[in-house]
Amino acid sequence: MSLQFVSVVREGMAAGLPVKDTGVGSPALATTTMATALEVRAAATLGTQLAPDVPVQVLGPADVAGLDPRLVLRTDPPDGAQRFDTSQFAQIEFDLPGLPWTFTPLARSGDKLRPWLALVVLERKSETDPLDTGRAVRGGLPVLTVASAKDLPPAEETWAWAHAQVAADGALAPADVAARMAGQPQTALSRLLCPRKLKPGTHYVACVVPTFNAGRAAALGLTPDTSVAPAWTAASTFPLELPVYHHWTFFTGDADNFERAVRRLRRVPAPAQAGRLVDASKPGRPAVEDPNAAALPLAGALRPRQLTIAPYTGPAVQGFEQLASAGAVVTAPSGRQYPVIDLPLYAGKHVGATNAATAPPWVHELNTDPRHRVAAALGARIVRANQEALMTAAWEQVGDIEEANRLLRRARLAREASKRIVARHIEPLDDVRRLGVLAPAFARLALDGPRRTVAGLIADSRVPALSLGASYTALLRPGGRIARKLLPGPADAAKVPGGIDAGQFESDRGIDARPGGLVTLDGVLAVVTATRDSIRTGGVRVPVVAPGLTPTIPGTVRVGIRAEGTVREVTRIRVTDGAGLLGPPRSTTLQGTFALPPGTALKRIEPGGLTPDVVRDLPGTLTLDVSGTAIDVTAAHKLALQDLFSDVEPAPGGSKAALGVAQVAGQAFAAIDPETTIVNAVLAGIAVPSALAADDPLDDVLAAPRFPAPLAPDLIRLSPDMLLPGLEEVEPDGVFAVLTNDAFVQAVLAGANHEMMRELRWRGFPTDERGTVFHRFWRDDADEIDDLHKIRTGALGAAISGGINDVVVVVRSELLNRFPGTQVFAVPAVAAGAGTQPDFAKPELPLFRGVIAADVAFFGFGFSAATAMQSPGRFLVFQQPAGAPAFGLDLDARITAFPAAVDDLAFSHVTMSGDHVRAEVLGPAFDNGATWGASAADQAASTLQQPVRAAVHFRDLLGP
Repeated sequence: MSLQFVSVVREGMAAGLPVKDTGVGSPALATTTMATALEVRAAATLGTQLAPDVPVQVLGPADVAGLDPRLVLRTDPPDGAQRFDTSQFAQIEFDLPGLPWTFTPLARSGDKLRPWLALVVLERKSETDPLDTGRAVRGGLPVLTVASAKDLPPAEETWAWAHAQVAADGALAPADVAARMAGQPQTALSRLLCPRKLKPGTHYVACVVPTFNAGRAAALGLTPDTSVAPAWTAASTFPLELPVYHHWTFFTGDADNFERAVRRLRRVPAPAQAGRLVDASKPGRPAVEDPNAAALPLAGALRPRQLTIAPYTGPAVQGFEQLASAGAVVTAPSGRQYPVIDLPLYAGKHVGATNAATAPPWVHELNTDPRHRVAAALGARIVRANQEALMTAAWEQVGDIEEANRLLRRARLAREASKRIVARHIEPLDDVRRLGVLAPAFARLALDGPRRTVAGLIADSRVPALSLGASYTALLRPGGRIARKLLPGPADAAKVPGGIDAGQFESDRGIDARPGGLVTLDGVLAVVTATRDSIRTGGVRVPVVAPGLTPTIPGTVRVGIRAEGTVREVTRIRVTDGAGLLGPPRSTTLQGTFALPPGTALKRIEPGGLTPDVVRDLPGTLTLDVSGTAIDVTAAHKLALQDLFSDVEPAPGGSKAALGVAQVAGQAFAAIDPETTIVNAVLAGIAVPSALAADDPLDDVLAAPRFPAPLAPDLIRLSPDMLLPGLEEVEPDGVFAVLTNDAFVQAVLAGANHEMMRELRWRGFPTDERGTVFHRFWRDDADEIDDLHKIRTGALGAAISGGINDVVVVVRSELLNRFPGTQVFAVPAVAAGAGTQPDFAKPELPLFRGVIAADVAFFGFGFSAATAMQSPGRFLVFQQPAGAPAFGLDLDARITAFPAAVDDLAFSHVTMSGDHVRAEVLGPAFDNGATWGASAADQAASTLQQPVRAAVHFRDLLGP
C-alpha cells in the first residue's frame, strides 16, 4: 500500500471561483455572489441557444459555526499523550478529503490554495492560558489567546501544511486521483500539520482555528468581514483571540526520537568474561572440602562465548557421591533404624538412583559439581518462594483426584473381599447350584458372542430358567426338608436341569404352553375319573391316567388317587405316588366336599367343545363344603374354565438347542470375577487420563501438575546476577551477545522439580515424586526439556533444546522503554559485493525475551554462535514499528549541505521563523522527487517520516 499526497481538493461550485489566491494580498471578492454561465439548449426546432447569467451564493468562512467532531479521524499525538517525539509535527486528520478548502473564498493558484482553517500549537501554561473553554459552555466556541506572532505559523504559508491523502496499491495518475476519491472514499482523507518545532518536556495545546479574518470575526461576534484578509499577520495586534473549532493537549518527552536513540547504541564487551569466582573450598562438610576449589569460575544462565566452564574433578567428588544419596539409614543403640538426612540427591528419584555414584552421567555431574549444586539450589529456592501459589495451581489442575482415589481405595477393598467370598462360597458349588446362586444376576452377566447375557442364552435353550433359578436351588438344597422327602439323594436336584439339557426327558409342559399334568383340564378330568373309580371300588388307590402326565423323576410310578365318599359327593381325596415323592403314602393333599347337582351337564361335555360362551351357559351349581359351611364356587369355577379355554399363543414349534449347563456355569462364574466386574464398575464413573494410569487400574492416581510459566523471570526476581553475572558493569546504550548456559539451566530445572516433588508429597498430593512439573526456563510457548525420568544419557545441559546454546542479545538502553513497540529480530546476511547486507524479507523473531532490569532486556534466538558468525551469518535488526503516517524533521543533521536524500533532512537545513518551519523553496529535488516549498504535496512527501531500522552483524556482537 502506497500513499499519494494531493495539494488541493476542490469540489462543487467552489471550483469555479474567479479570484485566485495570490497570498495575503489577494483582492477581495466584488460580491458574495458569483455569475455563472449556464448554457441552455432549446429544442432543435427553435434553433436558438440561451446563456443567461444566474447568481449563485457561495458559502465562505464567515458561514461556519463550528466543526462536527465526527469528521476528525485521528490526532497525532492523541489527546493527553505523554512524551511525544519532538522531531515530529502535530497533525489532525479529517474524513472528508476536501474539507480544508471547502469554505476557502478563493481559487487555487497552481498547486497552492490557503485552507480556511489551520492547526496551531501553543504552550499551555494553565487551565485557561492560552485556551479558554468557558465560552463553549455558554454556547460559543473556545477562544485561543495568542500572545505573540511567533506563536503562530506564517499566515501566507498555511497552504503548505494542508493536504489530502489517497491510499492505493501503486502510484495513481493525476486524472485517476479524483476518481478514486469519489469511488472509494474510505481510501482518502485530509490532513493539517503544524510546522512547529516542539520543545522537550513541555505541555502543549493544539487548536484548529480559522485562517481568514471573516471566519474569526463571525465566530467571535465581531464586525462582519467580507474580505479575504488573513486572520493574523505579523502586523496584527496582539494578544490576538482566535476561535477554536477543535482542540486537544499533549506533553513532549526528552529531545529524542527513535533514530537518535538507536544510533546511540554501540557494541560493548560481555561482562564477566572469566566468569564469577566461587569459593567452594569449605562448603560446610569435611567430606567435600577441597583447598583447590577456592576460586571456581561460575557462569549464570547466560555466559560469554569466550567463557568455557571445565567440569569439576577435584577430591570433593567422592564426598558428594557419599553424601548425595537416598534411602540411607542409621541404627540407634535401641536397634531401631532412622533415615539419614543428608545432602539432597537432585533428580535422584526421577531416574531411580539412590546415590550420585551410580546415577546417570548428568545426574552425577549435577550432584558432584558444587557450581551445579548452586544452580539446583536456586531452582529449589524458586519453588520455596512460590510454594503456596504453586500448590494452589497444582490442586486446581488435578480437580477431584482425591475423591477418585478415595473411591479407588474402597474399590480395592471391595475387590479383595469379593475374591474371598467367591473363593469360599461360590467356587466350591456344582454347576447347577452355582447357577442358582447367580440367577438373580443372569440379566446383567455379559458374555461374548451373539447373546449378551446369561439370561438371553438360557432363554434360547431347552432348559427352563426356573430349573436354574434361585427358588429351585433353595427348595431343593441338600439337607433341606423338601429335598429329604422328594429326592433319593442330595445330588439328584442337579440331575433335573442336566437331564432336560441332555434330552433324557422333557419338562412338564402342555401343548398350549401351559404347564402339563394336574393343572390342565385333562388332568382335572383324569383326577375326577380316578376319584370316581376309587369310590366305586371302595377307596382303592387308582392311578391317575392323563395324557402328558409323566413321572417327575424317571423310573418312579405314576400318581394315584385314593378317595372317600359317594359318586355324587366326595369327602376326602388323597394323592400319592409309589415312591412317596408327594409325601407319606397316606398324606392327604385335598380335602373337602365337592357337590355336583343332579342333572348337571358338566360331565357330558367333552373338553374339545368347551368354549368361553359354553362355559358361561353351563347349567347347575358347584358348592364347596368347608367345615359345615356351603360355599357357591360356580362363578369362580366358570371363570377359571373360561380363562383355561381362552385363546392362547401356541408354544414355539421346533426343538431348542442344548444349553450346556457346565459351560454356562463356567461363563457365569468368569463374568463375576471381581478382577473385572469391580474394576469396570468403578472406572465407569472415574475418567483417568491415560498418562496417569497405573499398572493396577485400581491403584491411586499419581498426578504430576504442569506449570508452563518459564523459570527465568523467577530467577531474575530472586537473584538477577545469577542470570548474567557482572551485569552492573555494562555501560548505558550498550549491546552485546552471549550464549545460553544449558548446563546451568538444566541444573535449575532439576532443582526446581526436585523441590516441587518434595512439596507435593509433604502436602499429601498423590505423587511418586518422579513427575516433571517444570519444563521451561526461557520460553513460554514450548518445552525446553523432556521429562527428567526419560533422560538417561548425555552430559548435563545436553537435554536442553537439543543441546544447542542459543545466541542471546542483551541491550542496556532506554530505547525499549522510550519506544516500547521497538521490533528486535534477526535476518540472514546475503553477499553484496565484497561484504554482506541484511535480507529484511526473511525475519527471524526471537524465541524468547525478557527484562533483567528497568533498562536491560534480552532476546534469545534459535541458532548457535557458529550459525550467527560464519559467512554469511546473521544480522541483528532494531526496527521502529510502522504505524500511521508521521511528519517531521530530524533533530540532528548528519549532512551539512542541503541533503539529496529526504531521510537526511533536518531542522537545521530549512528556514525557521521562530519555532515554525518556513515553506520557502530550497535546494534541488529530493531522491523521492519532492521539492521543498513547491506545493503542499511536496511538503508532505518531504516531511513524511519513514520507520527507522538499524542492522548490525552478529559477528560484531559475538566477536572479541
